[in-house]
Amino acid sequence: MTTMFRYPVFPLLQDPRDAGLSLSPGRSVMAEPDYLDGDCDELIKPKKLINPVKNSRNHQDLHRELLMNQKR
Repeated sequence: MTTMFRYPVFPLLQDPRDAGLSLSPGRSVMAEPDYLDGDCDELIKPKKLINPVKNSRNHQDLHRELLMNQKR
């Protein structure tokens, strides 16, 4: 892979035009994140946020009424 400056930017990546440049089978371009190895108590676990509109009684009643009217 070459640029307009005629020097390789990513010499380890395989370019279909250049058969000589390639990655070895065991190597990867992207690094593996280290937090996937195990559960870490230091990380904050994401929680689904509560939507106050959907949890309101008025919204539930309106949704129920709309479903009933749709079935008719």
